[in-house]
Amino acid sequence: VFFALFFAVQGLLFSYLYQNGSTTVFAIPFAYPMYLTIFLIPLLTMRTISEDKRQKVDQVLLTAPVTVPAIVLGKFFACLSVYAISISPLLIYQIIVAYFANVNWLLFGYAILGTLLLAATLIACGIFISSLTESTALAAVLTIGANIILMFINSIVSMTGIQWLTKVTDAIGLMDRYAAFADGMFS
Repeated sequence: VFFALFFAVQGLLFSYLYQNGSTTVFAIPFAYPMYLTIFLIPLLTMRTISEDKRQKVDQVLLTAPVTVPAIVLGKFFACLSVYAISISPLLIYQIIVAYFANVNWLLFGYAILGTLLLAATLIACGIFISSLTESTALAAVLTIGANIILMFINSIVSMTGIQWLTKVTDAIGLMDRYAAFADGMFS
């Protein structure tokens, strides 16, 4: 389901943006999947730990000769690998564009790195929320809410006009950081 939704949206976006060669804006192909990521990462993470708790599989995992950090890191890297596979069509699309126009591959690499770092952050948040409940649906809903807050907290707080709170939220907001990667700025 995750792959089908992600690949369908990416394919439709690519065909829409590049059907006439009308766009030269690089960040657009990374902007829309980012919004999709906010809602699809909970599909990956909602069952990571909550389902184990619900089915009492966590007791087997905890008594196995594996450390708890190894279990959590295994689940994290599994989710991140699935996400990395889901954004792989972006490379194929970039190769197609490179056939018709000059492509800045370093800029593309920065955008991919930013996308993977954003996904890693949201996956870690989702796994943490999944560990707090036995309900997979509740884990998904809470993860969507947390993802939206983490992505848009800068915009929400800047509307209030409170300067000190804006400075605090600049440190945890993800939208500006992701936009910098998509624009090719590595800071």
